[in-house]
Amino acid sequence: MPVNFSGLASGLDTGAIIDSLVSIERSRANTFNERKFNTERQISTIGSLSSIMKDLDSKLESFSTKNEIRQMSVETTNEDRVVVTSSGAATAGNFAMRVTNLAKNETSQSKTYATADAGVVGAGTLDLTVGSEPLVSIAYDASDSLYEIAERITNSDAKATASVLFDGTDYRIMVTSEESGVANGITFGESGDALGLTLGTAELIPPEDAAFTINGVPVTRPSNEVSDVITGVSLQLVGLSQVGEADTNIQVTQDTEGTKTKLQEFVDAYNKVVDVVNKELTYGGTTKDGSTLFGDSTLRQLQRTLGSNISTNYTNGSEQVSLGLLGIEMDNTGKLSIDSTKLDKTLSTDPRAIDNIFAGDGGNDGVAKVLQDMVDTYTRSSTGLLSSKTESLNSRIKVFDTQIERIEQSATALSEQLNRQFAALEQAMSQLNSQQSYLGAIGF
Repeated sequence: MPVNFSGLASGLDTGAIIDSLVSIERSRANTFNERKFNTERQISTIGSLSSIMKDLDSKLESFSTKNEIRQMSVETTNEDRVVVTSSGAATAGNFAMRVTNLAKNETSQSKTYATADAGVVGAGTLDLTVGSEPLVSIAYDASDSLYEIAERITNSDAKATASVLFDGTDYRIMVTSEESGVANGITFGESGDALGLTLGTAELIPPEDAAFTINGVPVTRPSNEVSDVITGVSLQLVGLSQVGEADTNIQVTQDTEGTKTKLQEFVDAYNKVVDVVNKELTYGGTTKDGSTLFGDSTLRQLQRTLGSNISTNYTNGSEQVSLGLLGIEMDNTGKLSIDSTKLDKTLSTDPRAIDNIFAGDGGNDGVAKVLQDMVDTYTRSSTGLLSSKTESLNSRIKVFDTQIERIEQSATALSEQLNRQFAALEQAMSQLNSQQSYLGAIGF
């Protein structure tokens, strides 16, 4: 490859000239690079907005059913007798409780064996009927150890589990029903080399129901986990009330502060959406550059929809009321705030209003459903308004990339052309210079 010493013959800095001309050609791509940068920033903004709207949707999930909205507080005076939890469906009140019996799972034992190894039991069949469940048969033979028989019982369709117990001298199989209560007792049947589970001594712990009183009313349940006695309150019975011991008092109250916190989380999530939209659409006296979505029709529509969904009335019993009843108010920027005084008053005089307004009432959608539908309309994959806009902007970037690539190819071709032309010029000038030197040397 010949070495080109730029401008040696002509005295011109041909390299600088070529670089300058090629740079001018490449500068035509600056406009497309700027447009691409601005479009990428717009796509980033839409992505952030979509993410924030989905966060709002997540917060609204806990407002979609009436039992989840209002926060209730429940306390017990003796957690050694009963542990309590509540939901928004609970009604304020006081309940005196005494636990007279705890529910138990039936447990039965087999005969004892000197070893748990294979061969200790011959061939046989064990039939189990747990409560009203269908009979299940488990076959075994001399090749099975006690551990294998117990595992076969546990892995069967019977609602019972089995294990092997070693008391220091002998081994035995222990069979326990999966659920407590008299109705979930186990009936055994055996044939062949029996395990002894049908013997009168087999039952170690009989199945029992839980028994307790609520405000003096006797109640029985098959489980120590009880959720259908006091509306919205789950009871976990853990100990028996002793003779002479005071009743365990269960107090259910409305957790106003908890409800306020929950509403504030909704307001904060909503305001984050408004902040992003306002930042793009609000004119603050300074001209917006092309990287913003100022004036964008999709965002303007979203801004109107947000305001409309909040300012509309929702069904509360026989009335149509606004979020203002709950003290949730919208300012002139579209952002929400909570008036605690109004909220306290409504929670005191009409506690179900918050359930109705957010979760809906009388078959009518509430705030949660309306806003969740709005989020879906904008963020749904592929067909959502913001998703479609992102696809459109990505298509625009591809056009810019094509234009930039074409200009780059044109600049490269120009560089090659100019290098060839200036190289030819240098060669011609070199030849002329040589001829001039020769003629000078012979006296011309």
